[in-house]
Amino acid sequence: MKRGPYRHKQPRQAVLPGTQDRKDARLEASARAYVELRAQRMDLLKREQDAAGTLLARLEQSGKTCYACGGFTITKVDGTPRVKVQLPGNGRDAGDDTEAAEALESLGVTVE
Repeated sequence: MKRGPYRHKQPRQAVLPGTQDRKDARLEASARAYVELRAQRMDLLKREQDAAGTLLARLEQSGKTCYACGGFTITKVDGTPRVKVQLPGNGRDAGDDTEAAEALESLGVTVE
């Protein structure tokens, strides 16, 4: 599956004269926009899962189950292959914490 918003798109079917059920252009455009957003969300979810897996592997390699530095905490969830990350501000806004942003970028997560 190709990543990003530039996927191979199917050509639009030409409207044939004399057809009874004409397409609603606004409805079709809204459906296409929704499908594109859904594809972007699914791609982002895959990237998030990859970053979480990398973070979990690095946490396990260090022999730790919990790590706290620069205002954020990383905790391995017991009994599951998951990690929980809490950023300053309850994860809603990392603010100007460049150390946290650099750590996320080292995992391949772009922070804007």
